[in-house]
Amino acid sequence: MMGEEGVDNGVSETMGGLLEAFPLPLIHVSPAGACSCNKAMCELLDVQSLPEEGPLARMAGREWTGMSSLVRDLAGAGAFPVQMRVADREPMEVFIECGSVPKGQGTLVRVVRVGLDPEEHVAEGMRSHIAEEVNRLLRSEIKEHRRTQKALQRAERFARSLVDSSLDMIIAVDQEGCITEFNPAAVLRFGWEAAEVLGRHSSMLYAEQRVYEHMQQELDRHGAFAGEIENVDRDGNTFTVFLAASRQYDASGDLVGSMGVSRDVTAAKRDREALSESEERYRDLFENATDLIQSVDPDGRFHYVNRAWKQAMGYSDEELRSLTLWDVLDPAEEEHCRRIMNDLLDGRSIGMIHTVFRAKDGRKVRLEGTSGVRLKNGRVVATRSIFRDITLVEQARAEAERRSAKLSALFKSREHMFWTVDRRIALTSFNTGYSDMVFRLYGKRPEINTDQERPRREFAEPEYHEFWKAKYEEAFHGKAVRFETDRMDQQGLRVCNEIFLSPVLGPDGGVEEVFGIGHEITTKKEAGERLLESLHEKEVLLKEVHHRVKNNLQIISSILNLQKAYVGEDPAVQQLLHDSQDRIRSMAFIHESLYQNKNFSGLDLSEYIDGLARNLLMSHSLHGRVALEMDLRPVDLGLDQAIPCGLILNELISNALKHAFQTTGEGTITIALSLKDDTIGLMVRDDGVGMAEDFDLERDANLGLQLVSTLVDQLDGSLERTPGPGAGYLITFERSN
Repeated sequence: MMGEEGVDNGVSETMGGLLEAFPLPLIHVSPAGACSCNKAMCELLDVQSLPEEGPLARMAGREWTGMSSLVRDLAGAGAFPVQMRVADREPMEVFIECGSVPKGQGTLVRVVRVGLDPEEHVAEGMRSHIAEEVNRLLRSEIKEHRRTQKALQRAERFARSLVDSSLDMIIAVDQEGCITEFNPAAVLRFGWEAAEVLGRHSSMLYAEQRVYEHMQQELDRHGAFAGEIENVDRDGNTFTVFLAASRQYDASGDLVGSMGVSRDVTAAKRDREALSESEERYRDLFENATDLIQSVDPDGRFHYVNRAWKQAMGYSDEELRSLTLWDVLDPAEEEHCRRIMNDLLDGRSIGMIHTVFRAKDGRKVRLEGTSGVRLKNGRVVATRSIFRDITLVEQARAEAERRSAKLSALFKSREHMFWTVDRRIALTSFNTGYSDMVFRLYGKRPEINTDQERPRREFAEPEYHEFWKAKYEEAFHGKAVRFETDRMDQQGLRVCNEIFLSPVLGPDGGVEEVFGIGHEITTKKEAGERLLESLHEKEVLLKEVHHRVKNNLQIISSILNLQKAYVGEDPAVQQLLHDSQDRIRSMAFIHESLYQNKNFSGLDLSEYIDGLARNLLMSHSLHGRVALEMDLRPVDLGLDQAIPCGLILNELISNALKHAFQTTGEGTITIALSLKDDTIGLMVRDDGVGMAEDFDLERDANLGLQLVSTLVDQLDGSLERTPGPGAGYLITFERSN
């Protein structure tokens, strides 16, 4: 805000400009006595500039050593002649006239030379006329500045009223950071009176010095600052304000300080944080809810869905932008759901909704839930629904019904025996098959809850009862029991039964009864015995077959080795034949393992992996430079899965030996084999150069990896890359029975 000082400066600047442009010789004497002159005066005295005290003057015996004393004695006396000289120059006869400058800006001394020739008199007259015109302009300029001063004073008073009545805190500081303005709003919020803080450094108002320094750096860099900061009041309490500050400059463009306008946003910040926390809680509830939550507009376009919805349906956010509710509904449900949508839009209440969605992979997802509407200006803009996925519940219910039907059919079956006994080993239930078997063996029918001694008297010998008692006791101790019986029936025919005893738990977790299941295996047992008789012969035959297959594969490998000598030095062809040899050797190694094994139906995969890996290392001439680290759990595997596994291992290990250590020539290959709940995990990893970040198995795989992918599909397994340095692959598949 510009005050009288600014106006005076403006007048002074204007007067200085007019003095320099004035055509007649003029000397300006400041209130402090310093002298300056215009160009015409310098030309008159033939000097470049005047000394600070001005020229010497003499008149009628009086002499002045400086213009300040002359002005003091002769101001207002009109024009009078004097002798004027500068330094050692000759004195000059001149007339002088003194006049004051407005607003206390000093005195102007007009000088006219005596003894001018006629032409100079004419010029002097013209200069006098011009001087009078300049004087008139100067008076007009001064008058205009006075009007401007009054306007500025009115603006100053208006600005002051704005500052004093502002609800925002307004604080100004000088170049040193000392407070020069502290309005009533600042007094009210900080608790300091203006007189207490004026002249003190403004950093006292900041909670942290680093915040104050950061603000100053922003002002130095950009000339302005805007943002939230922490202030501290007189009692030491911290509060948050939004501050807008800028540098302040005077009329000359010189920096005079800074001014800031701030507003207390502590409550707003607290409300904002509370709102943010609330939104975060609801967002967590929304995203982590196990129910499926969705919102769609009246046309069926999705507004939002939660994470559970996307996981159940398999769609991404990008895909949902181009889908509608009708796209994910099962076609059979569309008409039903459109009626529900119309009821919602018409404001009618609906009950529990049962419907079926179609997941991205085509699965049917059965849902039940409720829906409501969101209104805007009394109009429905969206529906909101919360569904529960009851697919598994429905499947479980259907499965339970199927099992119940099966159990009912089994219980009525004459092919199987079902019965239960309590801790007295007394029958509590049995089916027709059990009754028929007892009658066939002993010629009598069983009865429910019979005397314990009666079966011992009427059914079989005591030793046989003790055998059954021991089996029942095992089951009553919580153990599932399986055994076989071999008896003769009433006609003297052999009867073999397979028996299963299972504990039946009560509400307290204790065994209350034992459930028995049995079926006749006489024919099966006799066939098995006959089968065992010929097993040795077949074992010998299989052993010979594996031996011959191994030999034939080795012959093929040898033929390929000979072929390598006739195909030239083409590295690609040589490598192709070498890879084919490795694959054939891996299959031959399986048959060799089976030949040396007593079990011809399968082999121990861990032993096979160990031997195959070491053979491949020797084949590639990398023994001693590439180390093998193996963590292999014993896993028995059938021949139909062992051969694909062998080929997979051959490709992965060969791939690592060929490509992983091209730069270093040495490294480590890690192989791990695990088994959990019949799920086999096979991992092959190297610490070599690794694969490119954008490597894609389906797009970039070579022949070997394509073969691996095909063999994994043959095993109904999965293939994935493992994270970490080098290249690593994990194959998982279910072990077949």
